[in-house]
Amino acid sequence: MKTKCAGYVRVSTTEQAATGLSLQAQRDLIEKYAREHDMELVGIYADEGVSAAKSLDKRTGLLRLIADAEMHKFSVFLFKDLTRFSRNAAQYYKVSERLEKAGVGWIAIEQPYLETVTPTGKFMVNTVMGTAQLEADQTAQRIKFTQLLTLLLNHTTQTIQLRHNPLL
Repeated sequence: MKTKCAGYVRVSTTEQAATGLSLQAQRDLIEKYAREHDMELVGIYADEGVSAAKSLDKRTGLLRLIADAEMHKFSVFLFKDLTRFSRNAAQYYKVSERLEKAGVGWIAIEQPYLETVTPTGKFMVNTVMGTAQLEADQTAQRIKFTQLLTLLLNHTTQTIQLRHNPLL
């Protein structure tokens, strides 16, 4: 009996669509993988123009996928790479918990070490998600520091200009 699978495709910008991440290119990749691995593809869910960092309620394709997973329509779903699925560790773990309860795993086709069908794959995913969250937190910290520094420098520059204004 063939394993029933679903696909998930997502692009957040038109630029991504033009650089090889188009929804159709992702669909083709999923269809090819399912064929080559003797899987029955029951459907492909899509989110177009939605960032993976956005809240889950804005990702209607992923919400439909989760609902169908909970109804046991498939046992695994496929996507191009982890960035198509999630860029937010907290959100990933919430979705992952629901999928695990439903008995559904996933495979990142272009990152074969990232999957939730084996214990080793799950370990790798947790390592990568932790690293990604660290990177996101550090980037946010740097942005806040840069904004504060810019604000302070602008304030200092304005104060210096006022002090040296011969009309005052």
